[in-house]
Amino acid sequence: MRKLVFFDRDGIVNLEDSPYGYEIEKFFFAPGFIELFYRLKSQDALCIMVTNQSGIHRGIFKEQDLLKLHNFVQNCLTSTLTLPLREAKAYPKNIGFDGIYFCPHTQEEKCDCRKPKPGMLLQAIKDFNLNLEQWESYILGDKETDMQAGLQAGVKNRIHIGSENAPTATQHFANLKEVLNLF
Repeated sequence: MRKLVFFDRDGIVNLEDSPYGYEIEKFFFAPGFIELFYRLKSQDALCIMVTNQSGIHRGIFKEQDLLKLHNFVQNCLTSTLTLPLREAKAYPKNIGFDGIYFCPHTQEEKCDCRKPKPGMLLQAIKDFNLNLEQWESYILGDKETDMQAGLQAGVKNRIHIGSENAPTATQHFANLKEVLNLF
């Protein structure tokens, strides 16, 4: 079966150096992320980022700022992984994330998309016309809210990374480098 992997952003894709991260110059990929992403893309996995970004509705930054950052992330992934994937004779349809979903709402707004609710994942499943029974599905996150969103969306493998308590995770790892062994 082909893999479907949902990624939380802050703390998984990037180091969470500051809350409400939206500035390109403060964005740093987390240790092990590029290696993991390369491995998944070399297997033609469908990779989707899902991230709560309440800084938009809090007025800390604009949606346009977030879109610029995500475009930067996509460009970095493409420029970093294109040659290694070609050399490995792996030709995924998309070298970067196949989809990026974000929730701009605060917790007080009680929307359906902010994790722990599954709205972003369900929207991606709908947009890509996926039947999760036909996919080996994963969510990688550093918070219990990521695991809860995955559980509610029907994601089979809920991979928690870090030291926080995450009772709805199916597996726990200290860091992304340990996760490499799964794939």
